[in-house]
Amino acid sequence: MIRWILLLSLPASLISKTGFSQDLPDSLSKKNTNEIILHYNAAMKENLYIYNGAAYTGSYRKGNGHAYFLTDQAITGTVDFEGIRYVGIAMQYDLILGELVVNDYSKNFSLKPDPSKISSFTLDHHRFVHLAGNTSGSGFPGDGYYEELFSGRRSSVYARFKKQAVEPSRPDEPLKYFEYVNYYILKDGSFSEISSQNAMIKAYRDKEKQVRDFIQSANLNYKKNNSVTLIKLAEFYEQLN
Repeated sequence: MIRWILLLSLPASLISKTGFSQDLPDSLSKKNTNEIILHYNAAMKENLYIYNGAAYTGSYRKGNGHAYFLTDQAITGTVDFEGIRYVGIAMQYDLILGELVVNDYSKNFSLKPDPSKISSFTLDHHRFVHLAGNTSGSGFPGDGYYEELFSGRRSSVYARFKKQAVEPSRPDEPLKYFEYVNYYILKDGSFSEISSQNAMIKAYRDKEKQVRDFIQSANLNYKKNNSVTLIKLAEFYEQLN
């Protein structure tokens, strides 16, 4: 019982590093671990480090669409901040400013945690990683949050989302929000932007014949389904000798 009390007093990132974890029952699943983190968050309340940040000043007019990832409402998700995992955090991803927005503990206002301290966050099963300017690899597309579609030993696949608000040409028309997605493959220390099936094949040119045969046999079509095609091809490439 003492071990559990001690666990509840520790930051989430330390739970797996303590000797206590070796003595926990087999029933301690990921769900159980998240419950421990939620207890810790509830105990710390507004004193959680994640709630240290500048005020969020983004304000957008209503129109066709919105400025955020998936929805303009806050979603409960997970943030890895300064090496500590925070579960059950209400947040939004502003695709115009490229900022993660977190509701404070009281949910009375929104703030922006320091992005240099955010390594990753998850919204509705979409995992985003922070790739910074010191990221190794030629062709690096720039600092920001990228959805990690696939991460393997031989290659990784990322998607970068952006939105733009376009003023209407007529006063009786609504503001319009347009979303753009750029895809990248990181392989052999180099980023390749993927905008076509040929560009995708070129990124894996060291196994071009096997890649082309797999695309044909699996009936993959980049133009029809970008992300699924990229993920399946990356998974296939990972298995090649």
